[in-house]
Amino acid sequence: MKLKQVIIAVASALLMLSCTQVGIETGDKEMQTTLMPEFSVTAGAYGSIQQVGITTTTAEAVIYYTTDGIEPGATSLVLASGSTITVDKDMTIKAVAIKSGWKMSAVASASYQIYTDVTAALEVALATADGKIETDYTADSWKTFQTILTVVKAMVQTTEAEVIKKTEAINASLSGLITKASRNLLVAALSEADTKIEADYSQTSWSSFKTSLTSAKALLETTEYNDPIKNRT
Repeated sequence: MKLKQVIIAVASALLMLSCTQVGIETGDKEMQTTLMPEFSVTAGAYGSIQQVGITTTTAEAVIYYTTDGIEPGATSLVLASGSTITVDKDMTIKAVAIKSGWKMSAVASASYQIYTDVTAALEVALATADGKIETDYTADSWKTFQTILTVVKAMVQTTEAEVIKKTEAINASLSGLITKASRNLLVAALSEADTKIEADYSQTSWSSFKTSLTSAKALLETTEYNDPIKNRT
């Protein structure tokens, strides 16, 4: 699960807890939150038309999307199961997942730049990567990004297929960068979560909350998201 999704999961769990605290009317059932959609094609620059699929791991949820910059909702276009969106020009796709009786997911967004030839797309991807600033990102994600970027830049690109492969690899490396702001949001959410007391909440909401909390803490403890500076002796 990506960092943004874990932050959303923790925030959703905290919200559900606040709505199910002892003494507060919550109705006949507690609403769960649909998981945020994911895109089959990494955002970035491409030298050809892309077919982008959108999925969510929440069973029976429906994907609604827009391509005009408007925030999606229940009145937006519906993406049929197994279908894709044809991206044949510069486009930003925004999507949500909606399931009956559940809260709507957070909005997922991906921007694509389509160029007339693969070399132009590669040049844009490289320029985007080279324009990133180390101080904006967590130490480990930056280290991984730089390692991958060094390998990718050394890849041969004598054929169109090799250029496409190189561009896709750069786009993937960019998607792995984690901003310090995102990590700080997770830390803040976890700090608030640790103040909650089980006896104040319903069994159902507490169980969902603990599941999200466990996932979030596990993610924060992994090498990818830890700040190696604080671990130095």
